[in-house]
Amino acid sequence: MMANFVRERKNGNYASYIHNRYINYSNICVLSCQFCAFAARKRDPHAFEYAIEEIIRVVKEALPLGITEVHMVGGLHPTLKKDWYLDLLRELRALDPDLHIKAFTAIEVRHLAQRIFRLPIREMLELLREHGLGSIT
Repeated sequence: MMANFVRERKNGNYASYIHNRYINYSNICVLSCQFCAFAARKRDPHAFEYAIEEIIRVVKEALPLGITEVHMVGGLHPTLKKDWYLDLLRELRALDPDLHIKAFTAIEVRHLAQRIFRLPIREMLELLREHGLGSIT
């Protein structure tokens, strides 16, 4: 109740929303979280992994619809390389410099830093930001 009072005092009755395209670029994950019904092992029949070209195609199709953000997650992928992630961000940024790129959960960030980039988390996030990342999920 108090939070609503503060919100109304600050913003009035104003509400906003984001028009985005949500993309799971993969469901392949090395973890086995009990709450996740989405993840797959690489050899599972329902496992998938999109190529960068496919992700770019999907985002290109959504841009004329007025999206302002692309939101992406993909689990703790065991074999995607550092350059894959950097190329993906770079190519998304090239589509539209104003497109907000929101990607990677906190556990994905840790996985990327420790296993893929082999950098401290802060340095890895700075590198991702230089290549187009706007925020994490």
